[in-house]
Amino acid sequence: MFVPDNIRKCVAFVGVCLDPHDADHKQLSGTAFLVSVPNTSTKEHRSFYFVTTRHCIERENARQPIDDKIYLRANCGDSFIFIESKRSDWVMHTNRYVDVAVYPWSGTPFADVTPFPRAGFATKSVLDNEQLGIGDEVFAVGLFTKHFGSSRNAPIVRVGNIAAMPDEDVWSPGRRRVEKPYLIECRSIGGHSGSPVFVYGDPLLDHHPDGRPKYIQAYEKRTFRYLYLLGLIHGHWDRRESPEMDFLQGDTFGDSTVHTGIAVVIPIDHVVETLEQESRMIQRKDAESALLRKE
Repeated sequence: MFVPDNIRKCVAFVGVCLDPHDADHKQLSGTAFLVSVPNTSTKEHRSFYFVTTRHCIERENARQPIDDKIYLRANCGDSFIFIESKRSDWVMHTNRYVDVAVYPWSGTPFADVTPFPRAGFATKSVLDNEQLGIGDEVFAVGLFTKHFGSSRNAPIVRVGNIAAMPDEDVWSPGRRRVEKPYLIECRSIGGHSGSPVFVYGDPLLDHHPDGRPKYIQAYEKRTFRYLYLLGLIHGHWDRRESPEMDFLQGDTFGDSTVHTGIAVVIPIDHVVETLEQESRMIQRKDAESALLRKE
């Protein structure tokens, strides 16, 4: 499977400061990605948002940061920078069972931080038009905590396929209820939470949405295929193996956990809902400010 290099550039690593004696050290624990959305007033201007999971921001059942801030580690030239944000700046989906958080970024994208455009979101209508579903190949880009890159971020790519469509709620690790996610056959480990998941459109179909930027077309096997953002990884399941379940005779290993190979993916539709929610908040604040000015 061909993975365009610029796709890895939409990813940043989510970090927090846990050590009161070493404020410069950031513990990397998840993945975020940058998207661009056209402004409603003029299509020539765009707004930028970092997207990750709600649990990467709230850190429920995990050590809390000492400064209540979230740091996004992004590549910049030969090194990296930290984009600092307050946890209160992140907008959560109004439905607590939707594991999505977005951060309105007022910065300007640069060479090593490239946003993925709203036109490439694989919403339900796009999936229907593209006839995408179970069995289609997907890939995720994100943090591998055992090798994240010393001088620059080194996001890894994991490949799999859609195993189940978002037909009903599931109970994920930690007994979290997740509203109608995709299930994909793809290993997802700590650090991959929040990773964007992509799927290619069918090269035999030509009814693609209008306004598709040329730079998110990918060339593979002499055909042009459109690349879509399916959603973001929430987590995965492990199963506990006991010695009685070992198939190799003579093994004396104790209890251990084995990755089931199935990851939970939050549909991109929920990201759209959160972005629209954030947009309404801004409109409401602008309206209130206008009223105050009139008074």
